[in-house]
Amino acid sequence: MSILDISKLSSRLYTKKEMRTKIIAEYTQKLAEIDKEIAEEKEALTRIKEILSLYTCKACGGSGEERFIDAAGSRDSRKCGTCRGTGIEPEAGEEGCL
Repeated sequence: MSILDISKLSSRLYTKKEMRTKIIAEYTQKLAEIDKEIAEEKEALTRIKEILSLYTCKACGGSGEERFIDAAGSRDSRKCGTCRGTGIEPEAGEEGCL
């Protein structure tokens, strides 16, 4: 192997190391951007849940259905008697706040 071959090999190695460093930096930046977006979306969902909890029927948890035991002793579900199946607190629905 000549000095010229060693020089070319060394140059290619240096170039590949630079490319690797650049790719890692880009990857790290993209991950940081994605992590920021995830945090923002989690915060938005938390706010939405907090607001919706003010209007969610407390009796059925917003499902619109309540569980009960029928005459035969089996579990069953029916329309919530408090919100009439809407999942919304009756007072909130009447005020038209939602």
